[in-house]
Order: sequence, then structure tokens, then C-alpha cells
Amino acid sequence: MRTAILGVLGAQGCGKTALVRALTGEETDRLPEEQERGLSIEVGFVVLELADGSRVSVADLPGHEKYSRHLIAGLAKATVVLLVIAADQGVMPQSREHLAICRMLGIRQGCMVITGIDQVEPELLAMVVDETRDLARGSFLQEAPVFPLSTVNGDGVNPLRAWLASLSLARAEAKGAGSFRMPVDRLFTLPDGGLVVTGAVLAGQVRQGDSLLLYPKMLPARVLGIQSHHRKLEAAAEGSRAAVNLQGLDETMVERGDVLATPGCLAPSHVLDVDFSLLASHPEPFRNRTAVRVHLGAAELAGHIVLLATDELPPGCRAAAQLFLEEPAMAWPGDHFLVRSFSPPLILGGGVVYNGVAHRRKRQVPADIFIHYRRGNAEEVAVCHVRESGFQGLTMPGLAQRMGISEKRARKLLEASLSNRQVFLIGGGSQQLIARDTVEAMKKRCVQLLASFHDECPEREGLSVEELRRRVYGGMDPMLMRLILDELAKSGSTQTIQEAISLSPGRPLSDRVHEWLRHELTGFYHDSALAPPSFREVKIRFPRQGPEILRTLLDSLVEAGVLRKVSEELYFHHEALDALRDRLVQHLREHGKIDMQESKVLTGMTRRLLVPVLEYFDATGVTERQDDNTRKPRAGRQSSEDVRRAGLAREDVINHQ
Repeated sequence: MRTAILGVLGAQGCGKTALVRALTGEETDRLPEEQERGLSIEVGFVVLELADGSRVSVADLPGHEKYSRHLIAGLAKATVVLLVIAADQGVMPQSREHLAICRMLGIRQGCMVITGIDQVEPELLAMVVDETRDLARGSFLQEAPVFPLSTVNGDGVNPLRAWLASLSLARAEAKGAGSFRMPVDRLFTLPDGGLVVTGAVLAGQVRQGDSLLLYPKMLPARVLGIQSHHRKLEAAAEGSRAAVNLQGLDETMVERGDVLATPGCLAPSHVLDVDFSLLASHPEPFRNRTAVRVHLGAAELAGHIVLLATDELPPGCRAAAQLFLEEPAMAWPGDHFLVRSFSPPLILGGGVVYNGVAHRRKRQVPADIFIHYRRGNAEEVAVCHVRESGFQGLTMPGLAQRMGISEKRARKLLEASLSNRQVFLIGGGSQQLIARDTVEAMKKRCVQLLASFHDECPEREGLSVEELRRRVYGGMDPMLMRLILDELAKSGSTQTIQEAISLSPGRPLSDRVHEWLRHELTGFYHDSALAPPSFREVKIRFPRQGPEILRTLLDSLVEAGVLRKVSEELYFHHEALDALRDRLVQHLREHGKIDMQESKVLTGMTRRLLVPVLEYFDATGVTERQDDNTRKPRAGRQSSEDVRRAGLAREDVINHQ
């Protein structure tokens, strides 16, 4: 069945209720106080059945500014409005305000009705018609028809009814796709104790037996039955009015403004990203952080508006802003809202919600996502949401919630970004979307943490994966940590040594690490005495430093006289090699020569080490080689100091080979 909600609004005393009665034959002022005072307080809902068989929900909206909250709630999901102007009143200030409200709520279709034409002269009626057209100029009603009529004698009512029928025929079937959402604008208890809540279905559909959640209280409920204008229904879909009988809740648990919705589709939030427009008729600029009353769905919430890029907003202009609310709101992207001042309670403006679960933003810092919001670039908005979720990431349901779309649609929007690795899907059951920018920031953070760790604990090879993950961000998914480490390893930034993650060799040393490594190398060679490690073994012992850094440090120790460089692969601590030299000199003084076997006995060294050592002594003037097996003292042997200098010269030669 085709559905529509028709809002009838106008200034107090304009004849709205009589017009609805003339169209439908039903009375909407049902409260005793309303009938006594002749004043609409609550929204009166009745059904209008048109010739084509379509049923239109008609909302008779209060005209008094004291009940503007009810008016705004009654316009939720209205697709068509009748702006009513009394012929004997003409255009009233409330008429202008109501037109502005419709524009702010995104209503784009309607007409103007002039009532009481039987009460005025034709000349005055013509003036009111002209005044009405002037009012509509520049608005969505500019090209709309004007229907002068009388609810007393019925003149002009049928043309209005025919126009409404043509609109209903043009309206598409409600699809009822997506999550169900219905703000509660009224509630009552049945004689048998069952609770009934009513409202306009903003999205999706509800069926008997469905399990729903009452937001923001997060209370579960089950649907026992559904009605619309006293008709029992199997389901109620988007665009219709519905009365839903609930099990699991009572009247004390529900308030006007609560939202009945599919579990998981909404999240209570005190901060909303919005596009805010200030009425052109407002007498002064709107100042940043002004306290306001916010009308959203059927709820009225106190809060303030933060303008993100300016301190003041001129009348008639719009701006990227955030709503900060004192109570949590149940907002969905695309929802319209209105803003009123506290005193006097005037309509200031309104706008559209971009994100119903936003975070506090910095002012004066342009946010790319607002550019994409306005352009309607859904793919870029999706990526921005993922990027803004940072280290914590965003689930696919969470992204769908932020964008007001289905999970299937959200996944489709990210196909290209997932393919080119601008976005990653990490984790097992509850997969997290992480942006490339976040991964790069985490990689940089890992490198910084490892660098600090190496400076603070140079004696340790690195951090375990779990320890590094906790230092970067304790709540990080282990699979994300693995992705980051894989990328760092592929880029050559890090390495794994005995299950410890460290920075790759070649990083410049801090003064602290430099001194620690000099000390460690000195001790390593000192303890090795006449069985020193080869350079290859030194690289294994200090794998994090890299060969170039190790070679530079060893050569600096040679220059300082701490080590002796025997060959490219072999260094000795100066004490060990000097003591060996003295023993060798003593032997040569006593025996005049020494062969290879005697050298082995004297030094306790293997041939692998002994040969380069004896060649070193030959080169430094300690010995002179006679044949392949024998050495003797060099004639005119230098003093110990000369030998030391000669050794240094020999080491210079080795360094430049």
C-alpha cells in the first residue's frame, strides 16, 4: 500500500483543525482541554482515504509556539505539507517560522491553503493570495498551488483533495529496506496492561514478533501487534505512522523522544557532526558555542553548537559544526534537526546530521570529511571514517552505523580501498578496518619505541612482539601488530633476533649506545685473550649493530691503543698481544730462533691464529722470517715503543688494504 504523511500547519486560529475535519470527516482535537480552549496541544493524527485507494496520514500540528516541540515531532517523515493561512489574518510571523521549519526539515513538497474565504471580501482575499505568494517566493513552495477554500460551505475543498490524490499516485511504494527506526512521539497503556508507542517510521519496517531495542535506554522489547489508524497490520514500513504494541516494557520505562529500533543500528552519542544553517531572517550572527535547544526526531535536547571554522555565522549562511548535547541523542546520517534559542524560544536554524556518533574535533583545523560530506562522496567519507577511527579501528557494522547504510553497502564502498591497501581488514571474528595512514603512524611509532629502547637497554637485543604491541597500543589487535611488523621487515626497518624485534643494522648510534658498545667490545676481546673472535663472530655477537658500525668501532679502539689489528678478521686486546710479544722476545733471546711447533707450545694458539700473529710480528719488526718454519730476532730490533709504533703503522696498512 502506498503511504504518505501529510503535515497541516499554520498560525494559531488559522482553521487547520476545521480543514482536516473537512478533508477527513474526523475530529483531531480529542483532549478535553483542546476542545474547551479551541487550541491544538497534541498532534492530531487521522487518515485520509483518497479516490485511488491510497491512505494518507494527516497530522494536525499545533500552531501555538508553546507547543512547537509537538509540531516539529509531528513533521517527522512528512512528505507533503499544507501551509494554512486564514483569510482574515493574512500571513503571520508563525507562518514564516513554519515555512522555515519545513525547509530545515528537508520537506520539499506542499501547497498553501487560504481558509475562511467566506468570511472576507474578494478584494481582501486577493491581497491575502498575493501576500501568500510573496511568502513562498524563493522557497520550495514558490511554484506550489494556492487553494482558497471554505470549510463551512466546502467551496474549494475538492480541488485540494484532487491535488493530494495526484501526489499520492506519484508516490513510490515504501521499500522497508534497512534497519527499523521509529521515534516515540506518544505512548499509552491498553486496558489489558499492554504498552503501545506511536510514531513515524523513519526507516526500515517492523513486523509482528520482531525483537527491538528502545534507545538510548537499551531496553529490549518484542512486538505483539501493529496498527495504523485503527487498522491491524502485519508490518509497518518507512513513511507510515504506526502504533506498536510492545511486550517487555511498561509506561514508566519509555519517554517521548526515545527511539524504537533494530538492535545494534544506533549508538547513543553526545556529539554529532552536522551541517548547520542559520535563518536568513535572524537579526544577528550566530556565535560559536551558543546554548540552544535541539529538536531531533521526537526529542528535545539541550546543548550547544561549536562552529568548526569560524567564530560567527552570518544570517542565511551554513557552516560545518558539531552539536554537543547534554543527553545522548539517537541520530542517523541524513536526519534533519532544528535549533531554537532558550529565551525567547525562537527558531534559529537547523540542518542535517552527517555523523550521529562523532568525536570532539579541533576547531580551526579543516576536516577533510566535511568536504566529502557536502560533496556526497560516499567512498571518501567511508575512508575518512576509517582513518579517523585511528588505532582502535572500525568494524564494518560501525562504519555502516556512521554512514547510515547497510553493511553490504559499506563493504562495497571500500572495495577499491581494500584492494589497493589504503584500508586493511584485520582480525578474526570481529574484524577491524584500519587505514593506511594509521598503519604508517603505527610503524613510525614502533621505530621510535625501538630506538628509545635500544638507547635505554643497549644490552638487550630487542622487544618481544607482545611487549612492543603493549607499548604501541595495549588494545591493538595482535593481527594488526603482525601486519605492521611484516611491513617494517619488508622495508628493512626492523629485524628479528631470537624472537626479539629490533631495528635493522646501520642506524646511527646514540652517545650512550656508542659508549656501551665500546665497553662491550673491549671486554669481549679482553676476556678472549689469545683466543679472540673473528670479525664474523663479532657480528654474530652484536647482530643489531651492522658490520660497518662494528668495523668503525673496532678501528677506533685500535687508534686508541686498546686493540691491535692483526688482520682484517682478527683483533687482539693490547694486553694479551703485548704479553705474547714479550714472551716471544724472551724466547728468542734465550734460543736465538723459534719454529712453528715451538711457537704453538709457547703461545697455546692454533695454527689458524698463530700464522697471522707471527706475520704481524714480522711486519712490526719483532721477528724476521728465515724460512716457512723458522723465525729469528730481527737485527737491530727496536725498543718496545718503536715496536708499538711499528704495529700501529702496520695496522694502518691493513686498514687501507
